[in-house]
Amino acid sequence: MVQDRRIVALFVGSISLLAFIIGGPLIYAVMLSFYSSSSFIGEPQWVGLSNYSKVLRDPLFWNSLTNGLIIAISSIVLQVVLGVGIAMVLNKRFLGQTVVRAIAILPYFLPTVVACLVAQWILEPNYGLLKSALASIGVGMLDWSSHAFTAKGTIVLVSVWLWTPFVVTCVLAGLQTIPTQLYEAARVDGAGAWRQFWHITIPGLRSVLIVV
Repeated sequence: MVQDRRIVALFVGSISLLAFIIGGPLIYAVMLSFYSSSSFIGEPQWVGLSNYSKVLRDPLFWNSLTNGLIIAISSIVLQVVLGVGIAMVLNKRFLGQTVVRAIAILPYFLPTVVACLVAQWILEPNYGLLKSALASIGVGMLDWSSHAFTAKGTIVLVSVWLWTPFVVTCVLAGLQTIPTQLYEAARVDGAGAWRQFWHITIPGLRSVLIVV
């Protein structure tokens, strides 16, 4: 009973702290959105929903929202598909499995700022690593940021590189919880790899996939 109370106290304390850290600035930002101020100096003026009206009538907002949704959906789909595929490969036993797993999830442990700087160094159109590699085989370099399509593709690529290891880690943990007896029984019944994947692996990973 005492142990349960300690667990509840720690849980409630953690949630309360998280709510304060995230909820405090969020509530303050919402309150500021009802005021108009051109600088941090001076008294803000109450404008009600005027700021929201301006945003909703601004074509740039809708363009940004569309681009954001395209990038987010593309990134999530690719991260989940690649993450599940890589996790299933890494879940099998093979020589050097531990080393390969460590390399596969390494980008997840990089700070976001460091990962973005590495990506910038690789994709920089003037002196980047990719430009040098393409130049060595006689291929010209494309400025990824000069076209809307390639710019969005670059953001998706970096996002997939950075966050796919997180999906791999979660899915690997989920695969460990699926009883191997289910696969053995399915093979005895004549189920192929594809049917095992859809009827055993995916249902077993449902909770993990919802989280990721």
